[in-house]
Amino acid sequence: MKIAEDVLAVLSRVDASAGDKTVRLPEQLARKHYEAVNKVLVELGGKWNRGRKAHLFSEDPESLIEQCLLTGEVGTRAERGFFPTSAELSKRLVAELALLPLSGVGALEGMRVLEPSAGDGDIVEAMLFAGAAEVVVCEIDDKQRAALYSMNRRVAVAAGDFFDMPLLPAFDAVGMNPPFAKDPNGHDAIDHVSRAFRFLKPGGRLASILPSGVRYREDRKHTAFRDWIDSIDGTMVDLPDGSFKAAGTNVSTVLVTVIAP
Repeated sequence: MKIAEDVLAVLSRVDASAGDKTVRLPEQLARKHYEAVNKVLVELGGKWNRGRKAHLFSEDPESLIEQCLLTGEVGTRAERGFFPTSAELSKRLVAELALLPLSGVGALEGMRVLEPSAGDGDIVEAMLFAGAAEVVVCEIDDKQRAALYSMNRRVAVAAGDFFDMPLLPAFDAVGMNPPFAKDPNGHDAIDHVSRAFRFLKPGGRLASILPSGVRYREDRKHTAFRDWIDSIDGTMVDLPDGSFKAAGTNVSTVLVTVIAP
């Protein structure tokens, strides 16, 4: 993504501290200008912290910003097929796993659960809130994985690439929002779900957000995926329009739920 010159100008003046891994803006910006600067900082891995009035990073932000200033570009999450899951949508996904109301409190009490493409940890936070005893995660992005290591004592990072994680049916539930774009090895969202299903114990539940193309695309892979969902009495429900508006996209999505025999 090309960075506008006025945004680069702000980035050149930010207070970026390698010591506490924070970035503070040099002055209060007009709303649209702030949103443009914030988008770049988020793409770099920053998370706004209201209490500290700064964007927090899991690594030295100075070098990240310097790279942007040198190239005038930043690689976006959308280009990697990554669309972060809102808190509301994460709660709904957890509710699907437990067949309990959206409050989610205690919904996963005592369970060992898997989030195979954890990203910023939004679904992980909903799982922890729901009482999961252990949340095992994978995340291929180095910056996001580094943040997950220190997220909570009940979170265990199993691998970077989910497809490198040893296959073992040891989980009560799997909740996921896999990358929508293919990874460098050619794995798409369907491949992520198909593999994750094999990690469930008998009777375990998997809930996954997927692009709505799984409903209607007529190639062999998508047709076989729908046939598989039907064969195990799974469900596929349209999610509301704008579910990922906060992530900067109007991508249409569905929520797929399946139970291991």
